[in-house]
Amino acid sequence: MASACLERGCGEGFLADLDPCIPRYPYTGRSDFLREFDEMSEISGSYWFLLTDIDESTFTRDFENTTDDSHIAFSLWVSFDPLSRLLLFKLPPSPADEVASRTFSLLLHDSLQPSGLGYAITHLGSSPYGGGNRGRKRADCEWTPKRPPRGHDRNASTMVLEVARTEGQSKLNSDVRFWLDKAKLDVNIVLTLVIGQQEPRITIEKWERVQDRIHLTQRVVIHNYQEPVVTGGPLTIDFTKLFLRAPTTPNEKDIVLDVRQLELLAEEIWESE
Repeated sequence: MASACLERGCGEGFLADLDPCIPRYPYTGRSDFLREFDEMSEISGSYWFLLTDIDESTFTRDFENTTDDSHIAFSLWVSFDPLSRLLLFKLPPSPADEVASRTFSLLLHDSLQPSGLGYAITHLGSSPYGGGNRGRKRADCEWTPKRPPRGHDRNASTMVLEVARTEGQSKLNSDVRFWLDKAKLDVNIVLTLVIGQQEPRITIEKWERVQDRIHLTQRVVIHNYQEPVVTGGPLTIDFTKLFLRAPTTPNEKDIVLDVRQLELLAEEIWESE
């Protein structure tokens, strides 16, 4: 397929171009935040919650370095953009979100087994990334080679997965820009997985840097027509971009999640909804 290019957003920070439909609340303190968060969780159908007017020191004190575990909200932030003074929260994940992340990770592990590399990557979970003006982010899943090249940070991901609902496309675009452009980190591949709400459809997109620009390099769509139907598969992951080295044996090659694995992923997600 011809790759599409993700243009840089027009806003100053990587969260500046989020959908205006996402509920927004100015940050006026922890007590007000918790009250607004609880009220919004009960009455809103939104998947996201956005705090505005929050600076670096406030974020660091009240969220990033807090030891307060009295409310789940403190652990649900996913992106902080100091340039736009925005802090984005993802409401408690649904079973389908968690199943999507967990099942994809298991299938990736299975796909590495034929090459003998099933235990050659580390699943980093969801750890904060970034710092300074570039902001912070947490992905739903992150992976890195267990034995990276000399000089490479063992805790720096080479591939990340972001899971969202249909209405989260603007958020996913901001994720891709952060990982592949804004953060200038070691991430080479961003996978986004969107769970359709209006119809049983799952869309997986693979984003990479191509000639120093961010491009969509693969799209896989899975529909439920009484049984899963996959278009655009199988999903292929570049070996060198994941492991930061070239293959050294005939068994080491690009990683492939075949059509049957993608069908299984979809079935697991739909059964959990």
